[in-house]
Amino acid sequence: LSLLEVPMSNVSRVEVTKVPTPDMPASGLGGSLNIISKGGFESRKPVLSYQVYQQFHSRGGISVGGGPRNHVDAVSPNFVQPSFNFSYLHPVNKNLAFSFGGSRTWRQKPMERDGDSDETANWNFVQGFQRDVEWQSLAQVLKTWSGQAGVDWRLTPRDTLTASVQYRESDSYITRSNFVVNYGTGATGGQRFTQGAATGVGTVTQSDGANQDILTQTTQLTLRYRHRREAWQFDASANWSLAESQQLDIDRGHFNTAPASIANLILRGDDIPAASGIIPTRYSARSRTGAPVDIFDGGNYAITSGNSLGNDYNAEKASGRLDFTRDFAGEIPVALKTGGRADRLVSDNRRHLKTWNFRPKGASDVTSRLAGGWKGK
Repeated sequence: LSLLEVPMSNVSRVEVTKVPTPDMPASGLGGSLNIISKGGFESRKPVLSYQVYQQFHSRGGISVGGGPRNHVDAVSPNFVQPSFNFSYLHPVNKNLAFSFGGSRTWRQKPMERDGDSDETANWNFVQGFQRDVEWQSLAQVLKTWSGQAGVDWRLTPRDTLTASVQYRESDSYITRSNFVVNYGTGATGGQRFTQGAATGVGTVTQSDGANQDILTQTTQLTLRYRHRREAWQFDASANWSLAESQQLDIDRGHFNTAPASIANLILRGDDIPAASGIIPTRYSARSRTGAPVDIFDGGNYAITSGNSLGNDYNAEKASGRLDFTRDFAGEIPVALKTGGRADRLVSDNRRHLKTWNFRPKGASDVTSRLAGGWKGK
């Protein structure tokens, strides 16, 4: 699926090719990356390497605390968690060697606040005022696990057989909190403020951002044979891999999106900063009758619907490859390469969109849908 699904705990080196050669797949027109796993014969004696470390986000600083909390516990940890990786090479003798590796990583992007949040403003460039604005805060926790085991068997001084199995799992949990102000038709204003029309056609919406847990599992089996001579060499390999990905929301106890809004408002936004921000820092709202409305009280918002967007992706790939290389010595060394490759890919991508419309006791009026009426229920 991506480099995120590649187990890195037992990688020996990465070969970067910027110019494609005839022995490379046609899909690598811009070059390719060849990730080489560690082999048991890389060391003459057993070697265990390990790391235990902690990753901190610049927003939270060097602190073991979990940072600001939001509406989903999975991205509101009580404390930051450590990461580790290890690799072990065990050459039994000059003809047989084993390799093992594993890792676990934990990374957090704390909920965005103050100047770190995302802001968007749509302007009326003819009259010079903002028509609508959006504030968004994103929080994420990314966890990965990986494991690898391999065996190298030197059949003869010129022949080597290698087999390996790799597994990697990643869990990327993302939540978004949104605040959208739409002043409506007839709004006026300037560079520092926007005033909604007295007809009361403004709308404020919260929690319209996508909340999802993306799980990915990747399994790969590899069998490789190498034969070496002074002037020529032969390589054969067979690979099988299975990548599975799911996007979850309802299964985690929440909707993907659940927009809640207050309509028919006379809105005003003030104090648009000249720098370090592009949307108003102060808002006021009144109903069509002139009564003040607190748009920062969640109980005043009407919940109309909840949505789930599930995604199931599976990709199974099998491939085989043969390569022959013949070196010719001379004043200008020349290498002749030939071979063949066969691939088979079977993929299945399914998306499931579900919507639940809120009808408390069959009612669909705004008052019945107010979030404040659901407290304690």
